[in-house]
Amino acid sequence: MTVLVAHRERCSLGVTLDAAAIADPVAFMRALDEGFREVLEAAPRRPATVTPPEPNREQKDSVA
Repeated sequence: MTVLVAHRERCSLGVTLDAAAIADPVAFMRALDEGFREVLEAAPRRPATVTPPEPNREQKDSVA
């Protein structure tokens, strides 16, 4: 089973292997890693940006 979770600029991947279905788990993980590296290399580069968090309602009310 594979699960991909993405939020904002972060992405996490979880993999559970079935030994009966995957004869060589090391080769499988290596292929998965190589595939992701290819995808990331193909992605356009953009400068890193930091977006400040929005003030919560109480902070907005106290400033106004």
